[in-house]
Amino acid sequence: MCFNMPELSRKHLPGEHVDDGFLKFEVIIEDAKTKKLPRPKSAPAPVPKYEDIKEKLKAAEVRRMKFEAEQKIFLEEKAKKASEVRAKKAIIGNLTEEQIRQEFL
Repeated sequence: MCFNMPELSRKHLPGEHVDDGFLKFEVIIEDAKTKKLPRPKSAPAPVPKYEDIKEKLKAAEVRRMKFEAEQKIFLEEKAKKASEVRAKKAIIGNLTEEQIRQEFL
């Protein structure tokens, strides 16, 4: 098997041949000369205890409840702001442009 490459300006190594402006390499395909060592086995994973699992589940439940409470507060604030905006819009709809400037600016 030979691969052709453009000739490079360097010294030629053994097994290289220059022919018609191309550099040819002789490639020998054979098995690796070093032995591949087997991967060391890892220690078995410890089996979690029932108490540890219960603690983790309780902690997850507390986090979930805290997140839900924060979301509820956030959504209530958002709804309150939206109702304020709707009320202000209703008031502004009845006012003239001059009254709006005097009132809000």
